Amino acid sequence: MNIFEAKAGEETQISLTDCKGKVSSTMVCLYPPGAPIIVPGEEITEEAIEIINEAMAKGLHVTGIDNKTIFVVN
Repeated sequence: MNIFEAKAGEETQISLTDCKGKVSSTMVCLYPPGAPIIVPGEEITEEAIEIINEAMAKGLHVTGIDNKTIFVVN
């Protein structure tokens, strides 16, 4: 799905543990270095979830994740 479709559609906030295979409506980035892990319109993979969980466990700032939830396209 392209970014415009993902951002323009309806979205639902779900747990990070339940989002595998869903399409993200949110950009998720790690700081440092400021690199995107997930972009809107992209299917969320197990690898991306693992990277996000590891980053949060190490105390890195993760944008696009709120209380271990993420917005996905309905």
